[in-house]
Amino acid sequence: MNKYIKLMSFLLLIIVTLTGFGLYKAQASSPYPELKVVTTDGKPEYIEPFHFLGFVSDTQNYSNSSTIVFKDGHSRYMEDQTFLERIDFNYNPQLNDFITDHRSFMRGKSRRTEHYTETEQHVIYTGMESDVYWNQPSRGLMTIAVLNKETEEEETFSVSLGSDGSYYEVSATYVNYPNLTILAATNHSTDISEQFVYTFDVENPTEELTETINLTQEIDSNGGVYFGQSFDRTERFIPIQSVRQTDDSEFDYTEEIIGYFAFDTQMQELIDVPLFEEDTLLFADNDKLYVGKDLGDTIELHEMNADDQNLDLVGSIEMATPTIGREEGTHYNNLFNQNITLLDGRLYAYETQYSDDISRPLFQITDIKTQETLFNGTIEPKDMAKHDSTNIDVFEFRLDTLNN
Repeated sequence: MNKYIKLMSFLLLIIVTLTGFGLYKAQASSPYPELKVVTTDGKPEYIEPFHFLGFVSDTQNYSNSSTIVFKDGHSRYMEDQTFLERIDFNYNPQLNDFITDHRSFMRGKSRRTEHYTETEQHVIYTGMESDVYWNQPSRGLMTIAVLNKETEEEETFSVSLGSDGSYYEVSATYVNYPNLTILAATNHSTDISEQFVYTFDVENPTEELTETINLTQEIDSNGGVYFGQSFDRTERFIPIQSVRQTDDSEFDYTEEIIGYFAFDTQMQELIDVPLFEEDTLLFADNDKLYVGKDLGDTIELHEMNADDQNLDLVGSIEMATPTIGREEGTHYNNLFNQNITLLDGRLYAYETQYSDDISRPLFQITDIKTQETLFNGTIEPKDMAKHDSTNIDVFEFRLDTLNN
């Protein structure tokens, strides 16, 4: 009997201790500044589709540093999350949402954002078996899992890309349900990694993926094939950039853009995109292609006819700075347009601004049809007099495609 009394006493002590710690933490003053959205132009509610993870630090006291989650127009520090939330935390806003909303579906799958595509009805996962069991030899098997968000029912397929031990890496999957267009890099035909396009029909599954095109050979790129960053991946067209690499030394090289293309997921064909003498930008939005002439302070945006490559002027978009959205991204090395995109008729752009060595994120949202600035602004501490040495840096962001 005594051992049960001791056990109950010990459990009671743990409960009292945790409760006291929780009350102390709730009443203790946070060392981190409360943040606010500062609007230069437009309305603050338009920033809500921006979800990002960032790092808040004090240049005069680096111990006061923390990871921040910005979602639906509000910020939250990692220290304010529950213990269980922090255990399963992922440094990607989309994957965090999937873990929260579809925890069962996420079990046994990789934690790489390029392996997931979300639509209003489904979440689709496409990842190689070796992405999960990385210490085993590649068997060329891809797992395709489709979650019905309404019923929470999951359908899973195991399909082959070849069993010769070649390396495969999924770059992205575009969805026109039930048809999937899968971009994957492999070295199965040469010693150099090449980009391929594969297709798969969820309602008429096969044991092997259908190879549509070898993009690297078709484009004749000896440097690299990059894809336009997409937070939607239900667009008809996939923007593609071809680059030439020049070795500067044994450890360094430079890249030169030599062409733009678009892959039509409906017609399963590659389309040439005309270039401007100025810097060219290429975007896809829903079932349309847009080509931009980058003039620094403005972007002259044209809608491209995929049949004859004719360009129709949409308008001239005034940019918040001459570089916003167009600085080279470093998050993912196989993507371009990492900080600028079109989504449902709006241009979204982001960059980091520096003033007296203090960093702030700058965001811009513009309606491409009217060229009206819907939002232009930043995030900063509410009490600038107390926190004027605070840096705010974004290291991972996405657009909520279902909230824009």
